[in-house]
Amino acid sequence: MYNFYIGIPVFRLAYRNCYKLIDKGFLELCGPFGITNFVSYCSKLVTHYQTGFIYNYICLFILSIFLFFIFINII
Repeated sequence: MYNFYIGIPVFRLAYRNCYKLIDKGFLELCGPFGITNFVSYCSKLVTHYQTGFIYNYICLFILSIFLFFIFINII
C-alpha cells in the first residue's frame, strides 16, 4: 500500500524533475556539452586568422604574452 501510493509516485516525480530536467538537461548543457560547443565555436573563429605567414604568428604570440601579463597584474 505504501509502495503503491507513496513510493512509486515520489520515485517518478524525482526521476522526471530532478534527473531529466536538472542532471540531463541543465547541468550537461552548462558542463560537458556547453564547454565542447564553446571550444568548437572558438576554434572555428580562430581558423580564419591562420594565414601561414610567420610574422603574423610572431605578432599574435607577442600580443598574447602582453595580454597575459596585463591579465595577471589585474588579478
